[in-house]
Amino acid sequence: GNVTFSGDIGTSTSNGIYIFSTGSSNTNIGEVTFAGTNHYFGALASLQGSKFNMTGTDPQFIFGGNCMGLCVNFKDGDINLSNGADLTIDYTGNPTNSVVVQIEGSIVGPSTGTPVDVVIKNQSQHADSSIVLNYDSNKTTGTGINDITLTASNIDLYGNITTTANGSDTGDILITGAVDLKDDIAIATSGGGIAFSSTIDGAKDLDLASGSGAVSVGGTIGGTTALDTLDINNSSGTGTISLKDIGDTNTQGVTGTSNIGNNTTLTLTLAGTTYKTDAVTYTTKAGENIDLTGGADTTFTTSSDDITFGTGTIEMGNGSNLIIDTSTGGGSINIPSVMGTSSENITLTAGAGTVAIGAVGTGTEVADVTITSTGATTFSGDFTGGSLTNSGPVIIASTMDIGSTGAVNFGSTLDTSNGNQAIGFD
Repeated sequence: GNVTFSGDIGTSTSNGIYIFSTGSSNTNIGEVTFAGTNHYFGALASLQGSKFNMTGTDPQFIFGGNCMGLCVNFKDGDINLSNGADLTIDYTGNPTNSVVVQIEGSIVGPSTGTPVDVVIKNQSQHADSSIVLNYDSNKTTGTGINDITLTASNIDLYGNITTTANGSDTGDILITGAVDLKDDIAIATSGGGIAFSSTIDGAKDLDLASGSGAVSVGGTIGGTTALDTLDINNSSGTGTISLKDIGDTNTQGVTGTSNIGNNTTLTLTLAGTTYKTDAVTYTTKAGENIDLTGGADTTFTTSSDDITFGTGTIEMGNGSNLIIDTSTGGGSINIPSVMGTSSENITLTAGAGTVAIGAVGTGTEVADVTITSTGATTFSGDFTGGSLTNSGPVIIASTMDIGSTGAVNFGSTLDTSNGNQAIGFD
């Protein structure tokens, strides 16, 4: 049958029940309704129901005892939040124990009225502690939800997450902790930001769509387990994007295609030094909007797959030398333009693939440029920098001025695209 708790359980600071269970192994339990605000449990809570109705104002579920293992579990049913029911689930107990906070069903906000907020925290600092969200099949977090905050050492995502704007509050998603994708995951806001503080792993697809909201990932993507695909605002959205590393020295971060940004993305900040993917496209609006800020050699690598920088110009920050290597099998390299800050170097290696590059450098921003491939390199802009070395055939697609302070070496044939282009040496 159905169960209703019409008032509080404990207070906001002291427990009302030490160990709390509804349903247990009884799979016929009905709906469980919490009409109060404070629900404080001393140790653990195993809550089973066909549905969990949160009808009180800003319901908070606090778990403050000395628990270990699966300490908080909303089992089977979806959590349904009424108007005014901003939800907080917070494990505050022993910080050294391995603790799991699990939500098996969906979390659903009100279908009409004001969207509500969701905060889920597991404050145990144990390396194995986690939040498990939407564990059952085809469960999601969204519909009528504004801001979402998830905080734990580890966060296992099984379902999609979406937010809805509440007036000028466009619905941010803040995920603090290492994320493991347990299924293909789509995360979307209505212009709110999407922020990951740490790493993202899992052999699944990840799709982030934030509209005008900023997207940031503070840890390595696919450093332990590579993602299948990665899309970030690839079809639309002006929001800025900031990424650390994709993959590391031992792991290719994404094994399938990645599409990061679009031609309205304001800026793409690549703050790491390693970007190891399959075929990938990085795109922003025109201008110096693809920023390399790692302060050291910044290396983009594929296994014979294409690397494309779309529309936006790459700007190498101080010491962020650009290195691109598509291996020996023929991955092409496409770059609209590259600028620097303090005489950074550019090294492009395409194996049997082609290279297409626009304007390079101005003043003393760029030092030496080395392009190695057996495929053709197409230049479509001026060159200003140190030495310029190209091993394969060269095609000049537009009249090109070369202002070089070092040697210029074209190691193979030199042609124009249609006979109407010229090369000038300053």
